[in-house]
Amino acid sequence: MRFYFRVTFFIVLFSASFTVAVAQPCEDGFSGPYPCSQVDQHSFMNLQELLGISSNDIWGWTSSETGREYALVGLFDKTAFIDVTSPAHPLYIGYLPTATFGILWRDIKVIDHYAYIVAEAAGHGIQVFDLKRLESNAYANTPVIFDADANYTGFGNAHNIVADTANKYVYAVGSDTFAGGLHVVDVSDPLNPVYAGGSEEDGYTHDAQVVNYTGPDPLYQGRQICFAANENTITIFDVTDKNLIEMISRTGYEDVGYTHQCWVTEDMRYLIANDELDEINFGINTRTIIFDIHDLQNPVVAGYVDLGTPSIDHNLYVHDGLVYESNYTSGVRIFSLIDVEDGDLVPVGFFDVIPEHNNVQFAGSWSNYPYFDSGTVVATNMYQGLHVLRPRLFAARETVTEVCGANTATLIFDINVPIASTVSYGLEYTSGSGPSFFFENSSTPGAPAVNGILFTGLSSFSGQNVAGNILVSYDDTVRKIPFVLAVGSDLTPPAEPLAPLDGEVLPDQLVEFSWSGAEGYAVLEVAVDPEFENIVYAEEIFGAAGVHAAHMPFDETFYYWRISRPDACYGGTVVSNLATFEIGITASVRQQPADDHRLKVFPNPASEYVMVEVPKGEEHIVFYDLTGRKTAERKVSAEGLQMHDLSEFSPGVYIVSGVKTGRFTRFVVK
Repeated sequence: MRFYFRVTFFIVLFSASFTVAVAQPCEDGFSGPYPCSQVDQHSFMNLQELLGISSNDIWGWTSSETGREYALVGLFDKTAFIDVTSPAHPLYIGYLPTATFGILWRDIKVIDHYAYIVAEAAGHGIQVFDLKRLESNAYANTPVIFDADANYTGFGNAHNIVADTANKYVYAVGSDTFAGGLHVVDVSDPLNPVYAGGSEEDGYTHDAQVVNYTGPDPLYQGRQICFAANENTITIFDVTDKNLIEMISRTGYEDVGYTHQCWVTEDMRYLIANDELDEINFGINTRTIIFDIHDLQNPVVAGYVDLGTPSIDHNLYVHDGLVYESNYTSGVRIFSLIDVEDGDLVPVGFFDVIPEHNNVQFAGSWSNYPYFDSGTVVATNMYQGLHVLRPRLFAARETVTEVCGANTATLIFDINVPIASTVSYGLEYTSGSGPSFFFENSSTPGAPAVNGILFTGLSSFSGQNVAGNILVSYDDTVRKIPFVLAVGSDLTPPAEPLAPLDGEVLPDQLVEFSWSGAEGYAVLEVAVDPEFENIVYAEEIFGAAGVHAAHMPFDETFYYWRISRPDACYGGTVVSNLATFEIGITASVRQQPADDHRLKVFPNPASEYVMVEVPKGEEHIVFYDLTGRKTAERKVSAEGLQMHDLSEFSPGVYIVSGVKTGRFTRFVVK
């Protein structure tokens, strides 16, 4: 049983690197098997790939140095760090094991480049992790097993953690201190968190949000205000003085089951909340509750919104006038706040993570993170895995508009969000200069709308990729829609790969790519076969060509890479010559067994035979194809190099694994 688990586990992990990247656009109400509206799934990582038993909370971080986007995924016994910069090709960088033992509830928040993690497990406290470590090139093998950079032990278990990003405090709630109320920690020195105060005035707090208040109530302007979900009320605190936290108000509502979570609108005039048990206790549909908080001392319910599904609601967040809700079995639901003053929400889109039903069950989407600048939304699916989504709220019909032999072209873009105020449009080029343009069919005021941009004078840009952003402005919000004009030419030369050098052996999995001849827009693709049937990484690169860093999923591996660019006149796509590189074994510091316990396979790719260097104590090795079917099993007669005949193997990718050392699986390309 133990051998079977290890082999099966790594077959799933390996083959997923090829299957996870299949994007599923939302068409005719479905994204693959998932019901949807205006939300595409770019990839999905199942729990086996995440090395998890169940998933729970999720948060995100964007590197200020590289712009890369990372999902921080709470799992039963760890926190996983996934690079989702290329949403169709997420890469598992590593994970932080839990501080004590595994448990269903874990919560994560971020201030600057530090993650703060709590769990319901006794003695866990706060784990502090420096997210800049995710971008290190010191790791030769991913996923890396990290350790915490610091630990705070002023409490044991906690249900949730709240981040005051402006003032550098975190608030543990639902902990074993202050009757489960607010436990405040000063993290202005992130690696030396210090107790700052607390309050048990209204008892147990399940979740909360802390803000520098800029709302309409003049009594609290400039104060630090906490909006808390306290089991049976929405409770508001003034937390400016951590040693003298004052309760401002506590407000109930109809059919209270369990006041679970809340978030303020960006103008701080309304609070959007949910109740986790009202569907179970009262048989009502999924319900979102809107509170008018113009007067913090006297909040009132502005509306109860029936969402039309029976599922239980869980976590929700507000971003750019939209509410992103994770409602368990009915998945991620997106609503506009355009009618919030009337106590209502307007549906915009959804992605249903359990296609079979929307039943009243604690399963499905636990939480989501909608704050990436790219528009990517990541969401956990409690007993299935991680969904990497991209709502089509503001989108060009075609990101790349190909032009051949014409002096003008029209780009159509859609606004799929209701906007009541005046909408204005602009355009910026990110690849230098661009052709003249003017907007046509634009809708001002109001949206949704179908819009067009007419570009003129394209002949002078022959052979160029012109990249830019459409700027959609309304209510102090600016949305950017990326686009590319690929002005073709029969004389367009292919791009030239520059680095890594062809055949270069690199010491680690963080690879820096550079090329020339595809300025403005290019597609970088990396595969483990020259036919590019098994692509392990792909990303659209907008703007001028430069150095682009990306993590590769495997070490001790032979890779092929290329750069392509669109060109309608040339025949659709101009592809560079192939270049190769190899991830070799390095002496870099890493948390893994010593090299004498590792399985080594070469040459790779192979043709008629492969050499396998067998770890000490190994007795058998097994070859599998990517479906998990055993292709061959070979007995090892002695430690050392073993030659294995591949002449009867069909071309493709195979996993080779030791029976005793199955977790050190390698693969070979024939």
